[in-house]
Amino acid sequence: MENRAYAFVAGFFALLMGAALALGFWWLSGSHRPESEYDILSHYPISGLNPQVAVRYRGVDVGRVREITFDQSDLRAILIHIRIDRSIPITRGSYAKLVSQGLTGLSYIELDDTDTDKTPIGNGRIPLRESDMRQLMNSGKDILDRSAQLLERTDQLMKTLNTLLDEQNTQKINRLIANIEQSSAELAPLLKSSRNTTEKVNALLAGIHPQELSDALSAIKQASSSIKETSDSARPALSKIQHSLDEFERIGRHIEQSSTALSETLDQETLPRVHELADQLHRDAQSLHRLVDTLEQHPQSLIYGKPQPQPGPGEKGFRP
Repeated sequence: MENRAYAFVAGFFALLMGAALALGFWWLSGSHRPESEYDILSHYPISGLNPQVAVRYRGVDVGRVREITFDQSDLRAILIHIRIDRSIPITRGSYAKLVSQGLTGLSYIELDDTDTDKTPIGNGRIPLRESDMRQLMNSGKDILDRSAQLLERTDQLMKTLNTLLDEQNTQKINRLIANIEQSSAELAPLLKSSRNTTEKVNALLAGIHPQELSDALSAIKQASSSIKETSDSARPALSKIQHSLDEFERIGRHIEQSSTALSETLDQETLPRVHELADQLHRDAQSLHRLVDTLEQHPQSLIYGKPQPQPGPGEKGFRP
């Protein structure tokens, strides 16, 4: 009788232990809510990802990675088989990312949604996007490449500036600036003198009586000839001024192309022409002064022409 009781107790204890072990295994096996299975398609390395790691949806643990295999249709792609809570909305706008767990080197799957397409994904595959770390590394590589290009261009620019601003070219540029300042200083009095001359001519013409103007019709041809001669004498000066401006523009282009060409142009062409222009303007101003002096002394010369000089000794009509 005692043997039967002992056997019954032993059998009951064994069944109880087996049930406890089964219950513990079932409890430790994971979530017991209804689950759905999905495949994540990756075209990127998945270093640090192992089976049974967590799958999270916007930071909340919703499942586990069950299996990692290659895609048989494209062996360069990787399929990550996951099982997650069925209540999680996986749509065509959903995507997965590989997130690193600190310094351990391990990773887990993070699910998210773009909220652009609410259509359930069904049997479709969830795309795996590049991780933030990989995007940062790619951006860093791009920044380094651009920085290298910038440094190379900066080095080329510095070499060009060193070539243009060497001691010889700097001296020539300083001479050019000094010569331009000198020419400007020479031009200012000439322009002022020309302005005064014009004012005197205007005042002289304003003092002529209208009756005298009517008498001057017969002398228009002579006055026109004198004006034409004056304008013809002024036209070369204006032409030289325009030519000098063109030369300065051409010199500016040569500065960008070659400092050597700039130096030759300054020494051989530009500066001599600037001095020639200043001399020509000076001669023109003197001619205008002589014209004004003649008109002030002989106003009738504007109508009757330049008066004849008094005959000298030995000439006809000379009066001692």
